[in-house]
Amino acid sequence: MQPVGSVVSSHAATVGGSSLTPGRTLFAGDLITTGPGGSAQIAVSGGGVLRVTERSQARLVREAGRTRLEVLAGSAWFCLSDKPLEGGMADAVVRSLDGREAVATLTMKGTDQGVIAAEKGQLIVTTGREGKSVTLREGQCVEVTLRSVKPVGGEAAEAGWSGTRIAILGAVMATAMSVIALQVNEGGLTDQEKENAVSPFRFP
Repeated sequence: MQPVGSVVSSHAATVGGSSLTPGRTLFAGDLITTGPGGSAQIAVSGGGVLRVTERSQARLVREAGRTRLEVLAGSAWFCLSDKPLEGGMADAVVRSLDGREAVATLTMKGTDQGVIAAEKGQLIVTTGREGKSVTLREGQCVEVTLRSVKPVGGEAAEAGWSGTRIAILGAVMATAMSVIALQVNEGGLTDQEKENAVSPFRFP
């Protein structure tokens, strides 16, 4: 197994069913799960840092020399630049637009809806199947719909995704606060999640 990072801090978090403790090495494919009030901050091998917020599930995978953060439930944020770190939802890839430092938040709402937000800097989101790209400036976000598909030929392997679901990019919102408004209206965020969503830089 290939190491992809190490735990900086954690609370009420597990990996593979065992407690996630500071200093632990994470390997490609490890599933990180946080409970109520939980969190996990990871230093990624090769540069970059990420945090999984409470009531979330995320994993790190290794593809083509890059480490990819995939959020399966809840949300996570990560810092990226010219380092080999990127985010993903199905076949959508999230990277820094110009190689400069940026902070992205990936949030899942249910099993087939998500939001990608640029908390700092600029991001570019590119889909493999559709070949569509959108640029997110600081404070903007884009809605993502995940759909199940049957891969054609070798397209899944070429795009670097499992081939079971693709991402359909929706409208770019004027501010990432729209994500919070949507979830607060549905009662989907705890007080801690609201604070985390407003500013990932407030973490201790």
